[in-house]
Amino acid sequence: MSIAPQRYTVEQYYENEAESDVRHEYFDGEVFAMAGGTAEHSLIKTSISSALRDAAVREGCVAFDSDMNVVCPSGLRTYPDASVTCGDPELEDEKRLALLNPSLVVEVLSRTTEKYDRGAKLDNYQTIESLKEVLFVWSDRVRVDHRVKQRDGGWLEKTYERLADRVSLEHPTCELSLSRVYEQVTLPEARLEGGNRDTDT
Repeated sequence: MSIAPQRYTVEQYYENEAESDVRHEYFDGEVFAMAGGTAEHSLIKTSISSALRDAAVREGCVAFDSDMNVVCPSGLRTYPDASVTCGDPELEDEKRLALLNPSLVVEVLSRTTEKYDRGAKLDNYQTIESLKEVLFVWSDRVRVDHRVKQRDGGWLEKTYERLADRVSLEHPTCELSLSRVYEQVTLPEARLEGGNRDTDT
């Protein structure tokens, strides 16, 4: 006989988050612990957050780190590694715990999270009307996938795999240098040559 998982209200979820040392995702009354990060994950996340904050200030946008919860219309509540809104931040209530209108979200991937982050989690993110860009950044090799929403509602994805590459963002407007993203990060091999790939989805 299986035991049904405990179910929580949104209010209970945030009350528990305030007291927990571990971040959790929330969906349909259930909570799921998020995986802890490696040193490489932390270094990459810090580099990206710093670059986005500097650009956001110049552009009149607002950049958040991984402490900001993001709400998807599908019901998923989660913590991207970084997020930016280029409008006035729409926060869920007076407690200001959750962002409703990100323009950009960033996920730093590991081997254990890659399939979920680029699959079901991406599907949930893409239900956010305000979302225009998604960055997936690998922590075990030099690779960044940049997804941009098109006027017809589809998404164009470009892959970068060289430290010399720069990702052109629009929210905020800036160029994200892969050499900066992977600065101080130890990887088995860093590809310095090669090209980029575009993919329509």
